Amino acid sequence: VPEMLKTGKYNCSIRKKVDESMYIDAVGLFPEERNLFFDAEQKVMIIKLSNHINKRETKILIYDKQGKSKIFFLKKGRYIIKSDSNYTWLFPHTIMHHNIIEKMCENSQPLDSLKMFIVGNGSYVWNQRKEHLNESRGLPVIYDNSISEGNLIFPFSFKNEEKGEFSSEYYVTKVFTGEKLIIKRTTGSERSKKIVSCLIDDSFLKKYPMYYLENHVNYIQSTSSKMLKALNLYLNSKLINFYFKVISANQHVSLYELNSLPINLKLIENLSNNKTNEGVDQQI
Repeated sequence: VPEMLKTGKYNCSIRKKVDESMYIDAVGLFPEERNLFFDAEQKVMIIKLSNHINKRETKILIYDKQGKSKIFFLKKGRYIIKSDSNYTWLFPHTIMHHNIIEKMCENSQPLDSLKMFIVGNGSYVWNQRKEHLNESRGLPVIYDNSISEGNLIFPFSFKNEEKGEFSSEYYVTKVFTGEKLIIKRTTGSERSKKIVSCLIDDSFLKKYPMYYLENHVNYIQSTSSKMLKALNLYLNSKLINFYFKVISANQHVSLYELNSLPINLKLIENLSNNKTNEGVDQQI
């Protein structure tokens, strides 16, 4: 099966059904393969199921491109991460990776359980509204290209001449206002950073109080500007990028994954007191 079965909203009911009615005896994880699943480049896993407990542990086998494997074991059920809104299988490549993720989830709660934060995605589909796009007139359109690691790059110079940075229409249901934390929805599977975010803050809003977010942009808004800035530091940290690389099995950062993100509220509150971005990884 594709490795993406282990996470995401789309396959959540399958994971729950498997765990309710069967036991996972072993999991084999393989490198990316092309043409195995309809010409898609996708990581692959093989799951051995049983309708009764054969052993108290689940065997995890990690294969390289030469077919060699390394093996470790997890206690039955210890691979499940769950909350009211999340049900994910955690099949990492080492027991140390598993222990780090497990430790992260202790004393944490999923992002969507914190009422001060709201997660969503942009809805401006640029290739359906080309006739309104231009280089200087109207409301700005923020694409995922503008999201750098901690910095908003606007205007952005596109190679695609049809991708204008402004829209001359006022599409009221898709207009955004106010401060947002914005995240690339799609990143390459081999990127050094799996999640890339930055802030739309006062420096942008003073010039452009209203704007569009393209549909490849996820966003988080908050009732607290300080906490939103702290969350941006957290998302750009090495720990969170490690978490997403272990948990996720594709090139997308979905709303489901963002909403399921484990948040240690005390840590975020401490980060909100930071004057600079220096030392954030050590602090976390």
